[in-house]
Amino acid sequence: MNSLLLITTLLSLTLQSVLRKQYTVRTGGNGVYTYTVLSGIGTLIFFLVTSKDLNFQPGILPYAVWFAASYILAGIFGLKATAEGSLSLTSLIVNCALIIPTLYGLIFLKEPGSIFLYIGIAFLFVAMILVNKTSETMPVTWKWLLYVTIAFAGNGMCSVSQKIQQDAFEGAGKNELMIIALGIVVVVNAALMIATDRKQLGVFLKSGWANGLLAGSANGVVNLFVMIMLGLMPASVVFPLISGGSIVLTYAVSRVFYKEKLSLRQTVGFLFGILSIVLLNL
Repeated sequence: MNSLLLITTLLSLTLQSVLRKQYTVRTGGNGVYTYTVLSGIGTLIFFLVTSKDLNFQPGILPYAVWFAASYILAGIFGLKATAEGSLSLTSLIVNCALIIPTLYGLIFLKEPGSIFLYIGIAFLFVAMILVNKTSETMPVTWKWLLYVTIAFAGNGMCSVSQKIQQDAFEGAGKNELMIIALGIVVVVNAALMIATDRKQLGVFLKSGWANGLLAGSANGVVNLFVMIMLGLMPASVVFPLISGGSIVLTYAVSRVFYKEKLSLRQTVGFLFGILSIVLLNL
């Protein structure tokens, strides 16, 4: 059961990265808010369809606002980073943001961790450092670094807010949290879309409606399955496994479909990421 959840989550994460890259190629990196609206709607529809016996409680609202703010930052700046630089490096660093809730689980929740877990986490940090080096096909610019850093923080705080909400409500309110938060996300991004994308809105919708909705559905799968896994395994195990696995899949997709070539330093970084997966499963 755990393995199936993990594999599906990793494939869904990879699909989101590919769909974002395709959209930025079609639009020249424009129409960011249009895409975030579409993907937000896709995720919202997923949770509305898959949710049963909803019980909205006022206490969920602060966590939903926290999640929504983090989600908006991760979505907007993740797409900007993808347009500005490499798919493989952007996806790698943004997905490695799950190290943030891992550290939260270890430090604040006092979750147990083996020596292999700590070494695996350390290797993930090494991998992130090593891949941040310009290569022939993957330039690293200051603008890209800014975008990917904000997306990194937003993605990590999404998971932290989910974990804290689950602890506060003893595992209840998973879908209610997502539905409220995604409603906020769609409204905020729609306002930004009208303000910035309205002149070419038809072009952006034509280029990205299928990509955005499908990516949103895949994101729904990731969020739902992560919340389920958090009820079955410690956060300090769930998030490193997702981070490490995404490194391998991101590399494969970027190399095969987008012909992105790694420098020697970046290759070593990805090898550290692969080794971290082995250690985290011991």
